Amino acid sequence: MIVNAVCDLNGSVSAQRVADVVDRVVIGHRKLHALAAHLQLNPDVLRVGPTSTLPVLDRFTRALIDADVAGVRVIHPACVDCQRRQRPHVRCDDGWLCSRCHAHRRRTPCSRCGKPRPPNRRDDDGRPVCHQCVKKGVDRSQLDAWTELAVAAVLAVAPDTDATAARDAITKAAPHRAQRKTLADQLTVADWLSTPTPFLLARLLLELHRRGATQLPAPTCTGCGRRTEQPASLRGGRVSCTDCLQPCALCGRRRTPERICVLCRHDRAARRQRGRCRDCERDHRLLDDQSRCRWCRERANQPCATCQTTATPLTIVDEQRVCHTCALRHDLDALLPDNVDGRLTALRPAILAAEPFTTRRWLTNNRTILADLHNGRLPLTHDTLDRLDAGRGIEHLRAMLVAAGLLLDDPERLITRLHAALPQLLAGISRDDQRIVTSWVRWQVLPKLRQPTRRRSDLADAITKARVTIKHAAAFIRTVNADGRTLTGTCQDDVDNWFASPSTMRQFARPFLAWARRRSHIPKDLQLPSGRRSPSTGPLDPQQRWALARRLVTDDTLDPADRVVGALLVLYAQPLARIALLTTNEVQRRDGQVSIRLGREQLQLPEPFATLVQQLPRPRRRGVAEQLPTQWLFPSSHAGRHVSAATLACRMRAIGIDPRPARLAALTQLSAELPPSMLAAILGITADTAARWSTQSGGNWTDYAAARAT
Repeated sequence: MIVNAVCDLNGSVSAQRVADVVDRVVIGHRKLHALAAHLQLNPDVLRVGPTSTLPVLDRFTRALIDADVAGVRVIHPACVDCQRRQRPHVRCDDGWLCSRCHAHRRRTPCSRCGKPRPPNRRDDDGRPVCHQCVKKGVDRSQLDAWTELAVAAVLAVAPDTDATAARDAITKAAPHRAQRKTLADQLTVADWLSTPTPFLLARLLLELHRRGATQLPAPTCTGCGRRTEQPASLRGGRVSCTDCLQPCALCGRRRTPERICVLCRHDRAARRQRGRCRDCERDHRLLDDQSRCRWCRERANQPCATCQTTATPLTIVDEQRVCHTCALRHDLDALLPDNVDGRLTALRPAILAAEPFTTRRWLTNNRTILADLHNGRLPLTHDTLDRLDAGRGIEHLRAMLVAAGLLLDDPERLITRLHAALPQLLAGISRDDQRIVTSWVRWQVLPKLRQPTRRRSDLADAITKARVTIKHAAAFIRTVNADGRTLTGTCQDDVDNWFASPSTMRQFARPFLAWARRRSHIPKDLQLPSGRRSPSTGPLDPQQRWALARRLVTDDTLDPADRVVGALLVLYAQPLARIALLTTNEVQRRDGQVSIRLGREQLQLPEPFATLVQQLPRPRRRGVAEQLPTQWLFPSSHAGRHVSAATLACRMRAIGIDPRPARLAALTQLSAELPPSMLAAILGITADTAARWSTQSGGNWTDYAAARAT
């Protein structure tokens, strides 16, 4: 049974090889029976996990990995609190907990310090005590005795003081055990009017003054001896007033009763220099004769053991200090060797050109998958990636493989997966209602996704939206089924209660309900609320629009990509959805002039946008996906995809441009100055839209054709 389970996972492995691993790792009849019983109850445990909860299965899985059995990997269970897959720590009622979440659940208020911490032991009364209190050895009774002795001393001098306020002031002034004992001794023997005032007593007097005990004397300044109710400093065992505490004459950072602070005095005695480091640009650092701080000096003096470069952060690889670039190359050579037979060899240049620190972490997290794909232990197909754990990491890898030409793009795969996920999305509703929803998906949702004009980069977003729509349609049917009725028995109260929620996600069920009403699956007299629309906004003021345009022309601190997007939006009234779809083929350079195609005709760009658009695409980070070739002017962090319109809108609002009012203002002015036919040809809008905007802006172009002919 055990050998067959492994062979079903990887058909290329021999049964004798698996049997040898079983004989070497699973020793004893009881462990062999436990492993076989677990595999019988969980046939897909080697594929979907978890494999680290049962000790014998964990050892067996790791032994298979050491034996280079492809397709086998360690799968940890998802923590029920943080949902991260980590090594299990303890089992709870609803699943497994990692060590951090288990410690967080065990946090209870300590009976001594009152802080929420994991209990270390129990006191005589059974109350929890944290590790810190056990380590400090705090004797609560003795600490309370010193506190009450101090409270009695305060009440003897100031009888009108509240005992609770005095106890809180003593706890705040002397929080530690040794300080509490010293304060109690000072209160019993010291004179309240003595000069200078002891430091702990001064802190207590200030706390009592803040709580309204104004009849007590103020503490005295250690330097001048004057009493002050608001001292400038209570540090170093000294009470200093504002007159005695002045900024240091050298650094100006520290306040000191002397002309210069202690740190600067030591620096001057040792002939040391403090200031801004020229490399890291951090202030108030101890500098050498080359104006470098200690950390930058050590970094500059330690070369990489491989490339011998300096002034770069180093890390330890194979007991040698190397730079992160050489460390990335070392990890990549060990994981994806540069050989002819390797399937992922085409990814090596992009990985080596990426930012090394985060790229090394990505290689570590996907080590097993990348090695199996590179060495051929796993077939390089979409089905192989689908069988792995679904997540952003697998989809990120799939996009990079498609962008690098190692994997053929298959748009139908996403639609097929959506159709296959219907039983899971429609779980919990009646069989008749499932047939209705399936019919809606087959004849309304899927045909729109299969439109030939839809771009591949838009298909993923469209399928995500379709999945959410199906999920909310099923959720509405579940609410109806909960009352003992099917979809055909839906009443107006069901619709009103569903859309009464303030959540905008409830609107996703409206397309299905509108279709069901047209098809008489629900009563035709039901009233559906209108679709939620964003509040209407008017065009931007012309002066504000030209101020934004002037800033886009002159402000060199803005990102070049944001300046080009802002110019296309503010000056040429392009919607963000169309800007996101621009490719490098639509930018042309002829006879020293740069033009871009927005409609049927090329639009000549003025400076500085003609220079800026030639610098695109401009990646915003240095990941592996950004090193792969792309056709988009504004690529996203996902390989082979363009940035979304919502992302562009956020970037425009970050630089002070509201997209919709700015575009409306541009359309208003351009439609008043250009004839509709020319406006439609340049901006890429339809003739009807151009004519409608010309009418709204007051443009009169009825004689344009005759005037142009003459």
